Amino acid sequence: MTDNDYLSLIDQGVEAWNRWREEHPEIKPDLSRAYLFEAELSGFNFSDVNFSRVCLIGANLKRANLSSADLNGAYAGGANLSEANLKGANLSSANLSEANFTGADLTAAKAEATDLTAAQMTGACLENWQISKATKLHRIEAQYVYLNRQQRHFPSEGNFKPGELAALLQAESDRSPLQKPVASAWVSPQVPDSAESNAAPVASPPEATTETAVLQSAAPGRSRSVPWEILVGVGVGLAVIAAIASFPRTRTVTELPPLVCNEPPLPPISDSPPAHEYADGTRFYGTFGESAPADGRGTMVYPNGDRYDGEFRDGRRNGCGTFTFANRRIYVGQFRDDQFQGQGIWTLENGDRYIGEFQDNKCNGQGTFISVDGSQRTGIWENGDLTSDNLSCDRSPLRLPGSPE
Repeated sequence: MTDNDYLSLIDQGVEAWNRWREEHPEIKPDLSRAYLFEAELSGFNFSDVNFSRVCLIGANLKRANLSSADLNGAYAGGANLSEANLKGANLSSANLSEANFTGADLTAAKAEATDLTAAQMTGACLENWQISKATKLHRIEAQYVYLNRQQRHFPSEGNFKPGELAALLQAESDRSPLQKPVASAWVSPQVPDSAESNAAPVASPPEATTETAVLQSAAPGRSRSVPWEILVGVGVGLAVIAAIASFPRTRTVTELPPLVCNEPPLPPISDSPPAHEYADGTRFYGTFGESAPADGRGTMVYPNGDRYDGEFRDGRRNGCGTFTFANRRIYVGQFRDDQFQGQGIWTLENGDRYIGEFQDNKCNGQGTFISVDGSQRTGIWENGDLTSDNLSCDRSPLRLPGSPE
């Protein structure tokens, strides 16, 4: 079967797809780089499927079987993976920011260099899952997790405080070399039962390296009946995901370029005075050096209503950021010396979007243009135009202010 055949079968619904999988257990479908934005995939059997670099942003995969699936480099921000079976799945380098893993089974899943920013993990089973120093764990939330599939509730009493799980996981992923599994560091200080707190940790599996933290269970404890609440509220808050979130659903297989920057939501402008106000009325919020913004993140508000939120280096827009124009155009991506340069997402005021490479403030290189009606055109762009077609991603001259003096 071709990629489009698989997608057509998926469109027939969960019963048709699962019946076909039962009839053809020897086939491992290749859906790499497929476009399944906000697809309804609840209960689908995707075990052993190749989902590398797939677009599953906002998809509903509740109770789906993704055991041993390859989601390496997948785009799945805001996906609902509650109660999903992810045993042995490869989630490495995937963007799973704000994904819902409530009640999911992540036993032996690989999450090395995975973006789990603001993911919901309440009730997830994290036995033997693997994370690395490059795994992004900022703002992940969980009331409790399980250390094995026998439902060992952790913490044994009460719930995690906000940010506590992320801090514990980050502390373990930062250990170099790792000398003991994550659970051994957790269980001892918090479980009052001496038989449990003194239990010897299970040895790390052969594939775990000194760069990878492995969450393993200590000795089995008493089962505890806890409701597995489904925290649906999958708000796609990160700016990169928000820029994509209103794409119309299509059924074409598109090779999307990598998304380098994962920008946070835009903060409200502070009521406090700016750190610096320039002679032309431009206001800067953040850390200001002697004569220019200090290296780091900040916000620049221009007199015409344009706004930049992101990284500064050498007093200029350098790194990742979001530029919001007064006419409602938005660029989210990489900057170099105040200009769009690198990978980014360019959103026009009518909803059309370009995802791809930029140079000198223009679409330049490999990229995909997605119109508001759902049609897509992919190819090489030069100086803002698609080389194989009469299509511009600019539509009107771009006037991007430089850094004020």
